Amino acid sequence: MIYVITGPTGSGKSRLALEFAKIIHGQIINADAFQVYRGLDIGTNKSSAAEQASIKHHLIDIVDPNQGYDVARYQKDARATIASLQNQNIPIIICGGTGLYIRAALYNYVFAQEDGIVTDHGSATTESLYEKLREVDPLAATAIHRNNRQRIMRALDIFIKTGTTKSAHLSQNKPDLLYECRFVAIDQPRDQLYERVDRRVDAMVEAGLVSEAKSLFDHYGSQAQAFQAIGYKQLIDYFEKRSTLAETLNNIKMATRHYVKRQYTFFRHQLPVEWFPDHGTALDALLKEHASHG
Repeated sequence: MIYVITGPTGSGKSRLALEFAKIIHGQIINADAFQVYRGLDIGTNKSSAAEQASIKHHLIDIVDPNQGYDVARYQKDARATIASLQNQNIPIIICGGTGLYIRAALYNYVFAQEDGIVTDHGSATTESLYEKLREVDPLAATAIHRNNRQRIMRALDIFIKTGTTKSAHLSQNKPDLLYECRFVAIDQPRDQLYERVDRRVDAMVEAGLVSEAKSLFDHYGSQAQAFQAIGYKQLIDYFEKRSTLAETLNNIKMATRHYVKRQYTFFRHQLPVEWFPDHGTALDALLKEHASHG
């Protein structure tokens, strides 16, 4: 049995996963697209060093911010990790809010074919093509570096030639689960969740998000693919003096709220998630499930 703890940003996934993992002596596989990057700690709300020391985490801090990482690579890495833990009889908990990563890892997923279909975009700049991709397929754009013209064109070509975005192709695919899984999430009232998101952004700033991002940008440059992550992306405008800090924080909160909406839509339509009203009831359900397989 693989336990999948998912749900929107700010719903309490990490706390639930850590508590459950400690009780059943399990290990956690990250399913957040930006926690794979080293250095993006505060803005992605990674588990602390102490938490990671108490419970083994996988697929966190595995690539540098200027390196590429996408759903296909995550699928390969996650399945290899699952196989290793299963061979050791270690309980597996997948925790994260990137729905496409979860589906790709756990389902018999078929990716849209990209090879060999490259439309001639003429004199269009790479930046204009990237902005076009952000318009038609924002989810795919977050996984592609804005300077990677070839991958941008391939993602656009899928939309141009099929009428369906690359992300839609993935989400509409209805493959079978490869593993026995239990999907759970905590369902909070939307207004309460938004308030929690706002407070979390403020807490991240107090914890040093601005200085963390500035250090990363100074070292890697602001165009690194990893800096499409909410929180880091908006700070680029602040560092380049296109917005004030107050405006930037408001933009981060708005972007996070919009992301929460997209996450809810995905989880309710693309994953067999069982929703619970609070931490306690979700934990009880997980423990009962684990006991029934013990």
